[in-house]
Amino acid sequence: MRAASPAVAAERPVPAPARPPRIRALHPLLIGPLAAWEGVFAETAALGFDTVLVPPLFAPDATGDLFRTADHDRPHPILESPEDGDATLARLCAAAARHGLAFWLDLVADQAPESGVLARTHPDWFAVPGSAAPLDPRRDLPGAGMRRVRGEAAEPLAAWWSARVARWHEAGVAGLRCLDPHRLPALFWRLLFAGEGPRARLAWTPGVPAEAVRALAGLGFTRSADSLAWWDLRAGWWTEEAVRLAAVAPPLAVVGAPFAPQPALPQGEAGALAARRRLRIAAGFGCGLIVPMGWERGFTRRWDPVRDRPGDYDLEAASALGGWDVSADLAAANAAVTDGAAPRSLTGPGAQVVALMRADGPDTRTATSLRITLANASDTAAASVDPAALLPGLGGRFAAARPVLPAHGRPLAPGEAITLGPA
Repeated sequence: MRAASPAVAAERPVPAPARPPRIRALHPLLIGPLAAWEGVFAETAALGFDTVLVPPLFAPDATGDLFRTADHDRPHPILESPEDGDATLARLCAAAARHGLAFWLDLVADQAPESGVLARTHPDWFAVPGSAAPLDPRRDLPGAGMRRVRGEAAEPLAAWWSARVARWHEAGVAGLRCLDPHRLPALFWRLLFAGEGPRARLAWTPGVPAEAVRALAGLGFTRSADSLAWWDLRAGWWTEEAVRLAAVAPPLAVVGAPFAPQPALPQGEAGALAARRRLRIAAGFGCGLIVPMGWERGFTRRWDPVRDRPGDYDLEAASALGGWDVSADLAAANAAVTDGAAPRSLTGPGAQVVALMRADGPDTRTATSLRITLANASDTAAASVDPAALLPGLGGRFAAARPVLPAHGRPLAPGEAITLGPA
């Protein structure tokens, strides 16, 4: 049996829920000029995604960093667009829509480059470097030449951003990934989301301290994001995190994090098995998922928001070097993902075989279906589990099961051990 066993659901008929977002993160510096995007959108749709996510597509400051926008009215030079920022954005949104894809955009609102239009026009909204409170070791320092937003400026800043994201929405942007949401006052988010901006609002929560995550509840976010890409399957924190995130908004499964450092996958067949395992866990428990472009072909290195160029994106070389291609598994995961309650572990931290359960509602006593995923936490050794040890955790209400990923497998019969291969 493969790395993660079939997720299973009860036989009771249930109405099909609305599909959660299946997001492919795109890297403009690896794609290049506007003419190259159409093919990427077609490939994205063919893999079963319904949404693309891109970083800011506007003119950066002198560093060239995608996340250091100097002028939101001018497009990034990599796009080679003759139009202004809004018109270029509208062109890309329309191209994505032709392939059935919603277009989401990253929002960096907690800081701005001091040489950029926003900080130069409204310097009183930003803290002067060196004038802030004592350093907090839990917070990153802004990069050189960046200015943090002052908390007292939340209201005028929200008004400025509300007008801006309303223009993006008019151009066709359907969603925002809100980076470092904990670094802005709650008032900012309430005011921003009360405006005419995109209706999908993702709080990017990987790495956000637990107490700061709790403070995001009730602010209007429609999705949060988990830390699946960093989980070793043995630690208990992932299911605990899922409960915290669910209080904010249903959490997306982060299969891979765009532009962020994360543990590397093995090469060869071990890498393919580990990638499939992660995809199946994401399909079983994510309220949607996010996968960087090329990840399915072994292009898993950290993206560079300054130096990457289209010539660096060689999927044939990445697949040959890594020795794996899980495109079919990715498409299957996209087809299987659904919304549901936070996952619950049936085995506990440190178990060799991880058993996770998720009901279609917050209480298994009233749930009409549930999913179970079994995964071997080891990359090198096989492991077994007796379903008799797991079934009591289901409350005795669910007996019939059907395989989901893969679409074939053995039933969870008490006394018949299920053996999972490595990874």
